[in-house]
This record gives sequence, structure tokens and C-alpha cells, in this order.
Amino acid sequence: MAKRSERGVSLKRGLIALIGVCWVLPVMLILALSGYFIRNNLQSRIDDTIDTSVTNALNLTRASVDSALSASRAASYDNVIQRAWTQYTEDGDGVALYASVTEYLSQQYSYDENFRGVMLYFVSDPSTIYYASNRSNMGKTDPIRNYRAYAHEMARSLSKEAGTQVRFFEADGALYMLRNIVDSAFSPYAVIVMECDEEELFAPLCNIVWLTDASVELNGITRVIAGEGVAQGAAEQGTALNSTYQIDRTLRTSDYTLGLLARSDGSQLTNELPSSMRSLILVMLLAVPLLAFVIWAFYRYVTVPLERLVDAARHVKRGERGYAISPLPQSREFRSLAEHFNSMSAELKTQFEQSYEEQLALQDARVKALQSQISPHFLNNTLEIINWEARMANNEKACRMIEALSTMLDAAMARGGSPVVTIAEELHYVDAYLYILSERYGERLRVDKQIDESLLEEAVPRLILQPIVENAVEHGVEKRANGAITLRIFAVERQLYLEVENDGNMTEQDRDNIRRLLSWDGASEDSETRLGRIGIRNVNRRLKILYGEQYGLTIEETAPGSILARIVLPLGRPRR
Repeated sequence: MAKRSERGVSLKRGLIALIGVCWVLPVMLILALSGYFIRNNLQSRIDDTIDTSVTNALNLTRASVDSALSASRAASYDNVIQRAWTQYTEDGDGVALYASVTEYLSQQYSYDENFRGVMLYFVSDPSTIYYASNRSNMGKTDPIRNYRAYAHEMARSLSKEAGTQVRFFEADGALYMLRNIVDSAFSPYAVIVMECDEEELFAPLCNIVWLTDASVELNGITRVIAGEGVAQGAAEQGTALNSTYQIDRTLRTSDYTLGLLARSDGSQLTNELPSSMRSLILVMLLAVPLLAFVIWAFYRYVTVPLERLVDAARHVKRGERGYAISPLPQSREFRSLAEHFNSMSAELKTQFEQSYEEQLALQDARVKALQSQISPHFLNNTLEIINWEARMANNEKACRMIEALSTMLDAAMARGGSPVVTIAEELHYVDAYLYILSERYGERLRVDKQIDESLLEEAVPRLILQPIVENAVEHGVEKRANGAITLRIFAVERQLYLEVENDGNMTEQDRDNIRRLLSWDGASEDSETRLGRIGIRNVNRRLKILYGEQYGLTIEETAPGSILARIVLPLGRPRR
């Protein structure tokens, strides 16, 4: 029992007694009972675990195979290929037939993980093979080349006897699935052949618990999926030999028969049980004195310093700014916390004393900011008056120049209030700038636009194209007798590309300047800022801040006499 005194019960002795009575004895009893029941029930639990794992794996594999079969039926049910073939029989346009079929195959199957590639040919023209490869298989294998070399003739032979049923066959180590595409009279007019991705199709079977070796048989075709595989007759369902469990399962459907032969090694669990029990008991015994030491150390080096920190926080909360913890704790971490607390407390006192002066400075800054807005608005209003006077004088050329300049000024002031605009609005600013340049350069400047109009409503940051066009003119057209600028806007794989290509050549000094401008991190002011050459630098910096370091602006000489500036953004980013 814990020793009592006039000051109460000894916490240390009481904690030791509590650990002995409420922790050590119950844990010993639990360990003994657990060992007894675990040994008696381990075998049945291992059987149940393996059986459940095999059942789940077979069901998941069946779902994968059924999904592949359903995908193969889509070519008949969708009627896209039949319509394309009917149209071809009417007009004989082979190019249109090839485009329609390959587009359908790509849309339908290029993202289906069950297939590496899908091939299709028409019965009347078996030499022409239409195909699509899975996007994730790019650069790994060439399904169409392997199919032409090893599987096409076999597919033609099998298709003649397949009817409307699916057929599986093997060619050069690859597993193929074949189905005839029939018309309304159930007469085959095309054949679709899929090269199955076995790793994806049979992936659930490889996750069977404690699996060592496994083979799968699909309609008589045997594939090794783990270890060295298991031959037919080598496994007997529900038996165990030296803790190695033999698995033999067959799953039959109307379309296929799926068989599994496998071995699962349960000794990985049973062999570890005795040593684990002994280790657990030893750890429990060693943890008793360790626990007592941890309690003492926790109180001295954690609880007491925390209480001092909490008490100091209460002092500061009551308004005692500048309150310091003394003496400092012994542990390095809490000493550092206490020093930082003392520093923050002193800094809080200093900041509070400076609060009044900062409020006055903020008020003064706001007044100056309001005053700074007068000049650009005054300039815009003045341009409108000049434009009106030019219209009264029937000077249409001057009117258009003023309107273009007003458009650029409106973009610079961002009077709409949003830093994000559509591509259509951004092109409006570029057109205004190019109109002014066309009046300056005349036929010396040629502009070509290649723009995907479906992207005009995509949102982009304001004023990212005009500085790039301006840079192209300054370093391309001005240095030559004449020049051309090509503006392209397109999207590839969820990436938005805005490109400006101009005539010109890069010197080594130009490349150094570009590297310096595009590597600017916004933390320093250099000669480029003082000289005003900040357009492309700020464009690149803004894009990296908004979208991340993987996006931004690049400028390179793609060929002699051709310089390309490219902006890459994520497609479909919502407006801010």
C-alpha cells in the first residue's frame, strides 16, 4: 500500500503500486490467456483469412474481366463503327473511314487500363488495321507492331468460328481478346482485337495474403502471375503441407472459365508467434522501471516548464507586456521556448508603444494612395476629350489611334477591378497595341494569328501577352528591314499554351539577359527596373506566383532566325 503521511499519499509510491496492481498483473494474465486461445484458433483463422482473400481476389478479377468484355461489346452497341462503315460503302471515302474509326477507338479505349492496345479490321479488307494504344503504355510496348507480326493471322482464323462470342488467344507471350462486330442481321463485318494488360487484369489475384506462387487459367490459356507458378494437379483445395496452403479455385461464367492455382505460405505468421510472445513479455517487464523514470523525467523537464510558460502567458494576458520567465528551464528545448517567449514579450511591448505612430503612418499612406489615382484617371479623361475633338474634325485615323491607346491604358489601370481576364479580352489589348504598331511600321510588320477559338473564354492573368509581343517587336522588327510575328493559342493535355514567335537572332549576351530576367525572384531591384525593361520579367514572376514554379515563360531560339516565347498555364483554372 502507498505510504501515508501528514502531507498525504506519496505520489511516487502510489504510482508504483498502481502500476503493479492495475497494469503488470492484468497484462500477465491477458498474455497467458491470449497465448492459449491464439494457439488453439490460429489454424482456423489462417484458413478463413486465406479463403476470404482468395474469394475477394477472384470476385475483383471477375469484375475486371467482365469490364473488359463490356468494353469489347461497346464497339457493336454504339453503332459508331457501323455508321462509318455504311458511309464508306456509299461514298468510298477511306480517309473519312480511317479518321472516324481511329477517333472512336482512341476515345473508347485509350484510357481503359485493362488493354495495352485495341486493333480493328473489316472483314472485306483485313490488311488495313485500325488501332489505338493505351495512354499509360506509351513508350513501353508497341501493340500494333506485335499484333501485325504475331497475332493478326491467328485472329483472322479464330474470327471465322467465333460467331458473336468472345475468344481469348495467346500470341508471342501476349494475351488477346477477340470479338466479331455484327450488323443487324448478325453477320460479321468487322473484328475487334484487344491486347490485354495482364498486370492490370489479374492484379487482384497477386494481392492474395501470403501468396508465393500462382498461375491463372482463362479459357484454357495458362498465365504465371506470381513466383514460379503452379502446374495443373499440383494444388489441392483446402490442404496444407508444412504450413504451405494449396489453392485450387475455378470460376465459370457464360463467357469464360477462370481458374486459379496458387500456394500461400502461412508459416510467416505461425513461426513468428512464439518469439513475439517472449519478446512482448520481456518488453513488458523492462518497461516497468522505465515507466517510473519516464514519469519523473516528464514531470521535471516537461510539466514544470509548461506550468511556467502558462503562468507567464497569463501575466501577458492581464496586460503585463514585457513580462519575462525567470529562471530559465534546464532542458534545451524549453529553454529555447522560454527565451523566444521573453523575446516576443519584449517585442510586443515595443510594438504596442509604436502602434500609435504606425496608425498615423498608415493614414498618411492611404491619403497618398488616393492622390496617386488622380493622374491616370485624369490622363484617360483627357484622351477621351482629344478623341472627341478628333471625331469632330473627321480624323478617323487619329480616332482609332487614340481608342487603341485608351484600350491599353484601361488594361494598365485594370479598371475592371479583377487581375484575371478572358483570353478574348487579353487579345483585345494585344490588337490595340498591334494597331498602333501597324501605323508606325506599316508593311514592315506582318502578323499571323493561329488561335483555337474554343479557348477564348479561358481565364488568364491580365496583361501577359502584350509585353511579350512588345519584346518581340523591339528585338525582331526594329532591328531588321521587316519582320513577322506569329501568335498561337492552343491547349494540349490540360495545358494552355500562348506562343509569340518572331524573326530574329539571339546573341550570347541576349541569352544571358533572358536567363537573368526569367530567374528574377522579385527580391531585388537591378538596372532592368531602373531602365524600365521589366515586362517579360514581371510576366514570368506573376505566373510562377499564381500557378507554381512549373509554369511560366520561356524564350528560346528554336531555329536560326526564329525566336519563340512560350507561356504555359494549367487549363481550366477558375477565375479569382
